Amino acid sequence: MDEIVPLVDPDLPGVPAIVVLEGGHRLHARLQAGAWHNGGILLPVKAVDKVEGAQGANSLAEVLGLESGQLHGEATVWLPAFRIRCVVVSGEGRRPRPIGFGGLE
Repeated sequence: MDEIVPLVDPDLPGVPAIVVLEGGHRLHARLQAGAWHNGGILLPVKAVDKVEGAQGANSLAEVLGLESGQLHGEATVWLPAFRIRCVVVSGEGRRPRPIGFGGLE
């Protein structure tokens, strides 16, 4: 039986989340429903907004232990569950209703 890998499209919207890795690094990213796969997370490089480490800002390549040229912008990385401490998923901020919403009486 062939395994179906979920589609994770970096151009589609996702929900804001913070992926906290073992070692304390934090990845601020936008996750999609298809990101949860095989006990880990499929994460497009484009979906990562910011990377924080214990010593300040880092790059995603540094956090993954790669050379900077090995990780291009179109790549998708899989983070196995043993590398993830927790994932904090937050909802979109509430947008106020536009002026005049609700019609006239």
